Amino acid sequence: MTTESIVLQLLSRYGRPRAGKATLHDKLSDLGVGVLSRAQIVVDLEDRYGIQTHADDALAWSTGEQIVAFVHHALAARHRLAS
Repeated sequence: MTTESIVLQLLSRYGRPRAGKATLHDKLSDLGVGVLSRAQIVVDLEDRYGIQTHADDALAWSTGEQIVAFVHHALAARHRLAS
């Protein structure tokens, strides 16, 4: 399962996408993904990927694309530290 598909599942689970379909380009606010939903997304991402996410990071996200980019960046940083 790709990071993109996982993030889309999370957006659909915690948001209110129109017609049940969220895209990575949708604004989180348009999907109804508020502060509490972002906190749950953070927990899910940390559990799934073993990465650290700070509340400031989650509050800065405005689209699913930004969440995907954050996860990829965090995974790359973790990989560099492990090397």
